Amino acid sequence: MVLKILISFLLFNFAVTSTVHARRANPSFKKAQKQFKQKRYSQSLKSLRRGYNFKKTRRIPAKALFLIALNYHKLKNENKSIYYFNRLIKNKFTRKHIGVLKALKKDEVDEIKVPYLLGSTYFYLAQGHYVKFTKNNSIQDAHKAKQYFQICDDTDFNDKCADFIDNIELKIAYEKKKRKSFEFFLYAGRLIYQEQLTLKESTTNTSHEIIANNSTLCYGAGIRRGNAFSGYELSGCFFSGTATVASAPSSGYDYKQSGVPIAGALVEVGKYYKFDNESTRFGVSLPIIYRSGLYSDASDPDTGESATIEDPRSMNWGIMFTAGVQVSLVELQTKLGHMGDANLLSLNLGLNF
Repeated sequence: MVLKILISFLLFNFAVTSTVHARRANPSFKKAQKQFKQKRYSQSLKSLRRGYNFKKTRRIPAKALFLIALNYHKLKNENKSIYYFNRLIKNKFTRKHIGVLKALKKDEVDEIKVPYLLGSTYFYLAQGHYVKFTKNNSIQDAHKAKQYFQICDDTDFNDKCADFIDNIELKIAYEKKKRKSFEFFLYAGRLIYQEQLTLKESTTNTSHEIIANNSTLCYGAGIRRGNAFSGYELSGCFFSGTATVASAPSSGYDYKQSGVPIAGALVEVGKYYKFDNESTRFGVSLPIIYRSGLYSDASDPDTGESATIEDPRSMNWGIMFTAGVQVSLVELQTKLGHMGDANLLSLNLGLNF
């Protein structure tokens, strides 16, 4: 019995002695600290590897695990730095961290006492996610960085945290504006264009240039692909209305007709830019317009000579400039184009989706 008690005492004493010895400053840790102060971060990590198994983070003391993560941060290896900082939180500060996150949602972080080592971990985690955000524009990293900087700011850990938060919010807003998306729109409006037609006499084959002023209603749709600053647009509309056709006094031939039924289609593809807080849009496009009209034959009252419109159907293409003002989903748009023998003016009201 005495022998068992003696053996138990010796084993207990050995265990206590081993534990105390283990808890003493690890030579590798001391060396790593010294190398870190000398900014020899790679050598510091090598020393830490000699003293600890990086794959078994639960067995690594909190300060050593913090130094591992900090070395990776200094070496700009943010992925590994974030990993080891997160392992430190999970292994050593799980309950405290959960309490901090709950308090953050309630805006009560300033009422919680955060250990300095945990506060430092939050600060460097925030920096790590911020660096990743600036490299890959990940909104998720931005939110993580903002979260940790917010904790640091609420606990007065560092005066720069508030500036980082403001900067992140601006960058998040900018990145969201840069993202491209599709936008579908419908529009309707007045389409007015003037074109030059050819009137040809049937017997003499003499040609006379006449002017047609067309006034129509246009109904169309389109799709845009762009962001808050610029993009591309494809649209088209069908139109119908009437035209007034008259020959010029200098043409030597008297011809006039009003109320001519016309119909056609306008298709355009172009690029646009947004200004004035994204509510104003300016663009340029390449349009194609097709028009068909029911023009009547003409007859000279003096000679009885008949004449016909040579081009009752026409297709023109050219260039068009667009300006629009958008309020919420509604857009007021003006277009001005020059297409061969035709000049075009369009006033539209659009609805964006």
